[in-house]
Amino acid sequence: KELQEEELNEEAPNSQIHGIDVSNAGDVGILYVDMLKCKTDLNYRTDYTNFRFLLWKAMSLFPDRVEPRSRELSPLLLRFISNEYYPADFLVAPSQDLRKKGKDNAKSGVEAKSGAEESVTLEEDAVMEEEDNAESDEPYNTGLQTKKTRRAASKQLIEHLKVFSKFSNPRALFLEPKLHDLYTQLLCHQDQNVQKVALDCVLSYKHPHILPYKENLQRLLEDKSFKEEIVNFSISEENAIVKPMHRSDLIPVLLRILYGRMRSKTGSKTQGRSAA
Repeated sequence: KELQEEELNEEAPNSQIHGIDVSNAGDVGILYVDMLKCKTDLNYRTDYTNFRFLLWKAMSLFPDRVEPRSRELSPLLLRFISNEYYPADFLVAPSQDLRKKGKDNAKSGVEAKSGAEESVTLEEDAVMEEEDNAESDEPYNTGLQTKKTRRAASKQLIEHLKVFSKFSNPRALFLEPKLHDLYTQLLCHQDQNVQKVALDCVLSYKHPHILPYKENLQRLLEDKSFKEEIVNFSISEENAIVKPMHRSDLIPVLLRILYGRMRSKTGSKTQGRSAA
């Protein structure tokens, strides 16, 4: 504070701050000029997206303190998925608005966004998802922009899920059924990093039919150990690796992981597209 005041005194000897005369403004006037500078100077503008990213990243360091606040956190995660992640990644989104974007649609999209900020109930999420998709899909329709937006959305998604993967009692979380459905859906994701954190969320349940095979599932999500693990981790009924009582719970998780791995190996620039 002292350094800033010294700089102001050096730059504005004639009772001027940021080029504005404050000789008769008083303390409130000076405060107003400072706040105006913060709002208009590019160097002072807050990067809200990155700020939120850092907040979630910090929360993963003290999950025991934030786990009792799941009534606030669970709606935030599900709203992020429907309002931001699905519009950024159409490969995962359950629906897509194909209507042409006009002034009327843009206006309704802005109104839907402001309404979403006021409401905290998840029952309205389906409606908000459709309205928010109508708000601004155009930036995501170009190739390079789509990749950048999808990559940024995945980065945010991973930090959101890391917090939930470290909770000790996931069954007691607010809106737990919807969270569990989200985890199982993201196991099929084509991004390995998203698959890994989704698997961590599933493993946090400490299900006795899945936990014994934790290392096998994790090795399937690593490129270095995938080929070896897919051979050694035999799920045939004749093999004793997977117990018969565990099959009904383990196999759906395993198939989702393998399906996501198959999706990651297909595309216009890979050799696996024709054989997928």
